[in-house]
Amino acid sequence: MLRLAPQGRLLLPELAGLFTVAQGRKCKPSPWMAGLEHLVHWRNEQLAHGAFRLEPGEYLDDLAGHLRLINEHLAQQAAAGLWADAALCAENLPEL
Repeated sequence: MLRLAPQGRLLLPELAGLFTVAQGRKCKPSPWMAGLEHLVHWRNEQLAHGAFRLEPGEYLDDLAGHLRLINEHLAQQAAAGLWADAALCAENLPEL
């Protein structure tokens, strides 16, 4: 991101605020970060990197709840204009 921004500036400095929230002199995980951390913990506890619960029907409802939360956070971020100037792209790909 830094290489695409004007010299010495971050392209999307707002991204830093997605992960932590100031609380006095300390920082705590933002709701977005807490949700992502909870998803990783759930995955490790419930799916154990694929070793347990191999049948998706056993955990699909739980996973859907986590994905809904992620989508809600992304929608809030988009509504706040966070992603307005961002574009996903890769080098050396033809334009569509």
